[in-house]
Amino acid sequence: MVTPNPTQPDRVENKLHELVCAGKLPLEQAQQEIASNWTDAYQKYVGPLPAAPPAAAPAPAASTTTDTPAAPRPAATPGAPAGACPPEAPIKVSRSGIYHVPGSPQYDVTKARACFATPQAAEAAGYRAPKR
Repeated sequence: MVTPNPTQPDRVENKLHELVCAGKLPLEQAQQEIASNWTDAYQKYVGPLPAAPPAAAPAPAASTTTDTPAAPRPAATPGAPAGACPPEAPIKVSRSGIYHVPGSPQYDVTKARACFATPQAAEAAGYRAPKR
């Protein structure tokens, strides 16, 4: 069984919604595909499922390179407020699976569940930007 990232079922649901509204997929077919096996629907309409990180993997060492862009940093930084991210990984991911960049409207009120060095790294791990 696949353990989903919180945003994975949302991504396929959003894609199916988009296709139904565009008249490219019948509503009944979209409902059946998501109800029968959301992972198959994800692979068919979104693409390959992102690889799940190991359950108890240690946090990677801080790096200034982008050789592993999808590696999240721990959300807890010693001495920092709860939910803060370290300077080398300032992109905050909320519990809803949305990432926020410094300076964005929700950044200061978001308690980070994971931190990333770049928005691209957060997206590669299955998170999404806020809707504007």
